[in-house]
Amino acid sequence: MKKNELILSVHIPKCGGTTFRSILNKIYAPDIFFEYSQESSQSKNAKNISKNVKCVHGHLIYKAYKQLIRSSSLITFLRHPVYRTISLYEHIKRLPSDGGILAKFIIADDPTIIEFSEH
Repeated sequence: MKKNELILSVHIPKCGGTTFRSILNKIYAPDIFFEYSQESSQSKNAKNISKNVKCVHGHLIYKAYKQLIRSSSLITFLRHPVYRTISLYEHIKRLPSDGGILAKFIIADDPTIIEFSEH
């Protein structure tokens, strides 16, 4: 990574991104931008990022941030897909308001973990 290079940190749900967000905040605050907005707002946000920002972290949509990718360092965490799916299933069952369309499926059909995975 080059000095003064922007860091783009892609938070994939249930892969440690929330913990990593708190670490990045300790390192880069106040020069960090957290991107958890809807896809429709992300392109505008990406174009208006302050020159002082050193790190962008969140649920980044590629097409919104693609103009910054070549001049940035990218970071993400991956998790074994089986463990990630189980974690997501349990998380949505605990907090349906965090699950969007998957929460509607879980609330309406109360699927087993196998049915959830197949969905």
